[in-house]
Amino acid sequence: MRGERLVFFAFPFGNFNDELDPPPSAFARSSVTPTYAPNPEDVFYANSPLSFGAFHDRNALRGWFESRNGSARDPAPSRPMADSRWGDVLDVFVAEPLDSVTLAQYPILVWANDSMTQDAAHLLEMLVETHGLSVVVAVGAVGPSHVQLTGVSPTGEMRGARAWSEETCTSGERSTHFDDAYFTVPRIDETLSTNVSIFYRTEPEGLPVVVKRVLGNGAVYTVLVPFYGIRDLSPPSIALLDRLIRTKQAVRIRSGAPSLFWTSLVTSDGTSRIATLSNNAFAGVWSGVVDIDLPSEIKSCAKARCLDVSSASVLPCVLVQSSTKRANSSSVASSMHVDIPAETTRTIRVSCESENNPPLDAGATSQP
Repeated sequence: MRGERLVFFAFPFGNFNDELDPPPSAFARSSVTPTYAPNPEDVFYANSPLSFGAFHDRNALRGWFESRNGSARDPAPSRPMADSRWGDVLDVFVAEPLDSVTLAQYPILVWANDSMTQDAAHLLEMLVETHGLSVVVAVGAVGPSHVQLTGVSPTGEMRGARAWSEETCTSGERSTHFDDAYFTVPRIDETLSTNVSIFYRTEPEGLPVVVKRVLGNGAVYTVLVPFYGIRDLSPPSIALLDRLIRTKQAVRIRSGAPSLFWTSLVTSDGTSRIATLSNNAFAGVWSGVVDIDLPSEIKSCAKARCLDVSSASVLPCVLVQSSTKRANSSSVASSMHVDIPAETTRTIRVSCESENNPPLDAGATSQP
């Protein structure tokens, strides 16, 4: 998916004057050289965003790096694929057949293909109704024959729009967005069944942009505008995924730049959640407020207890209402201010204040 903003930093010192002698490594992700290309048309070389650079060729760069006697940091620190704007939460399925047992483990499924078989539609419908999943489908994949899944029947008539609105989760008021490009919306049959509602709509026309169909404890969200925009996911698609994924995350940034990486787990005794927050920036301190959900085993709590695992020091924190709707999270979360220097991590343990709090190293072996 195009949730990533960066794959890797291929040219940390600009362009080489001689790009081909020596050529890129066989393991480089910036090229497919003729030796390893299955067909001539598959040969590929990425270009640096700069037309100039600090080194004549790769040998000169290697010589400089080795001459530093270990004092030089890796000039390409971001080679692993970056995570998405929602964290490292995306798994991409590219093989068939679809496995219902595997898919049922995911709270949200996004069908971004340009087609959908009836068998796949029946499978998604079953997963939503039986397991309570949220399924997002792009209009390019569905049509009138998928009405049993989506609850709507798009027609061949297209309309142009510039603005769209959504109902905010807290106030119930509508928030209007103006995008930097027009998008097209297919007109749908006017009759909507009782379990189908307009989630996002165009302004002022009121045409559906995203429709929601409730099935059992789950829902199907059909994105009626193009799923991909000019540069990235289309704004309505991003807004929808922001809204859905946020309710499934045990760690959330309340204030501060959305640039942290994180992972979390629940201890085996169900008394604590341990979250590791990583500031992967090469310079600067990340400063902000983070909410971390307590485990679902904690049904009520009067006071949160937050500890920095590395220093064994107590962090000031307060209890807040959690916005998460996931199986292993409580209805309450601990909220705290944290500062994380560049290229470092902080591991925080949150629990409910009691007389029998576990030691820091107890039971951190359970589910994420």
